[in-house]
Amino acid sequence: MREYGVERDLAVYNQLLNIFPKEVFRPRNIIQRIFVHYPRQQECGIAVLEQMENHAQV
Repeated sequence: MREYGVERDLAVYNQLLNIFPKEVFRPRNIIQRIFVHYPRQQECGIAVLEQMENHAQV
């Protein structure tokens, strides 16, 4: 994001988070809740949130 100069633009972060499908990656039972059932999607979402935090957007 630094290459494009948008690391401090909140609208870009919102658009990135809107790419994720809604209601698809929700755990449906207790086993899915205990274990990380969608690891790649969760790690990607957390990476976006961490980058927002690092650039003082949160």
